Amino acid sequence: MGPLLSYAISSALMLLALYLTYKCLMAGDNQHRYNRAVLIGIYAVALLWPLMPQISLPATDPAAATDVTTVIDTLPIITDVPAPTSSPLWVKILLLTYLTGAGATLLLTLSFWWQLHRIVASGQKCSYKGYTLVITDRNVAPFSWLRYIIISRKDMEADISMILTHELSHLRHHHWADLLMAQAVIILQWFNPAAWLMRDELRIVHEYQADMSVLASGVNAREYQLMLIKKAVGKSFPALANSLNHSKLKKRITMMYKSKSGNARRMRSIALLPAALLAAAVVNIPAVASVIDNAQSCSLTSAESAGKVSDITEKKQTRTTTVTVSKNKEAEKVVVVNAGTIKKDTIKQAQKVTTVNVEDIDGEIMINGKKASKEELKNINPQSVENIAISKDGQMSITLKKDADTNNAPASKNIKKVVVVGASTMKKEDTGKTSERKVILDGSETELVIYANDKKITNEQLRKIKPEDIKSILVEKEKDVMRVTLKEGVEVPE
Repeated sequence: MGPLLSYAISSALMLLALYLTYKCLMAGDNQHRYNRAVLIGIYAVALLWPLMPQISLPATDPAAATDVTTVIDTLPIITDVPAPTSSPLWVKILLLTYLTGAGATLLLTLSFWWQLHRIVASGQKCSYKGYTLVITDRNVAPFSWLRYIIISRKDMEADISMILTHELSHLRHHHWADLLMAQAVIILQWFNPAAWLMRDELRIVHEYQADMSVLASGVNAREYQLMLIKKAVGKSFPALANSLNHSKLKKRITMMYKSKSGNARRMRSIALLPAALLAAAVVNIPAVASVIDNAQSCSLTSAESAGKVSDITEKKQTRTTTVTVSKNKEAEKVVVVNAGTIKKDTIKQAQKVTTVNVEDIDGEIMINGKKASKEELKNINPQSVENIAISKDGQMSITLKKDADTNNAPASKNIKKVVVVGASTMKKEDTGKTSERKVILDGSETELVIYANDKKITNEQLRKIKPEDIKSILVEKEKDVMRVTLKEGVEVPE
């Protein structure tokens, strides 16, 4: 249910921004058919935009990346994945509250539907201009629903021609479909004031359209207004039906005397575009995006019952440290990996993994503002690194965390390279699967014991293996072992 809450929050923010723009600029115009189309369009944009794929912008200077990184052959690597973790308590409470509210709103809607069904089922029915007229003994204001016009027996004793014309207009314009859509959005976004106010806007536009249809039939405006005032009593059904006494009479009567708005007024709807862009920007604010991401991954089930975990996920996990590399004045997320695998909770996105070998660094190395040697760099514990900055001319500047120094013992005797992970396209849920990553096929840079198809091989044999012949690579840190699995039919080189 977490993805549903995430979707509801995202679409609610868009709906709120578009509703406020409509209310400020267009709600008072006498262009009812156009306003109705705009309101339906607002619903469509708000509901569809969270489902659209996010577009990643290309790098501004892709060639500059080669100044500090080297693209290596692409190979599938089996990565260790941590056991499922439980969602934060506040997220679970938020999800539970949302589901409770949505369930209550759904039950209320079904209750209205049942009441309407009972009135239609118990009333006297007759055909009227292609629709069904239902005469009920209940004291309700005239209303229309689906293909029914419901009117009380008491109203039938008076002149009902204006009432029937009004309700027929609702049915011919299929206003009931708009209200069903609006009610569905209210169930989804019951916490969003804009969802409720949007339904009110639709209802008032419906009444404007029906009122204009009655006046266009030749009815005297004063007589019609007097009839509306008299009928402004009785029980109505605001959730699902168009009732004669739904909307505020003062607004409706005022609109009857208002001149039709010119086409130039429609240009105001252009303001909805920057409002939509603003809502999209708000969703991408880190604090808002964090709430949405937490909601997306939230589950009310416990971590233990989340499902079986494969054997490989139960093995030890490589320790990782997340740092920031400032390259060409553009920050990128990186991960310093001790032995070659990446934890799921350490990285949310990954585009490529490239390797910068310590021995290949030509520029100066600065640690906490002091010039350092390559040997000092090798002895730094990755857990002590707070920030790494690589300038365009090749100078590497490393900032250590407080209480850390350059004499920290390395976390592993095999640390001879920094694995850089660029931030772009990989989704968080994909990091637990076998994925495409960049590696160096050169055993001389490690002290690992190498096996190919469970056969011990030398570094020279490893170099003879073609990258396209490899199915997977697994690095076992504690055993200092690299296991290479070749594709079916590929022999281990001699």
